[in-house]
Amino acid sequence: MRITIKYMAQIRKGSGVPEETVELAGAKTVQDFIKQNLCQLHPDLGQYILDEKGALRSIILIFHGQAKVSDAIPRELKDGDVITMMPPITGG
Repeated sequence: MRITIKYMAQIRKGSGVPEETVELAGAKTVQDFIKQNLCQLHPDLGQYILDEKGALRSIILIFHGQAKVSDAIPRELKDGDVITMMPPITGG
């Protein structure tokens, strides 16, 4: 199963790339993939998107396709899915 991850704005600093495609074995949830695989692949990324308890930071915008991702609702991954990560959008 191939998953594409897009990193926007400051989140790119944690991954070092704007986008990448990774190969996964077996079905997983978006949340498990981020916590168990992606943050191990890019340790600096974990500082941006995980809190001190290892939960997804609610302030970071993570989308699975067009649906917002949170720890509350597991989202199952399928081949070809796209995950997009971005910092909070602010302005004034």
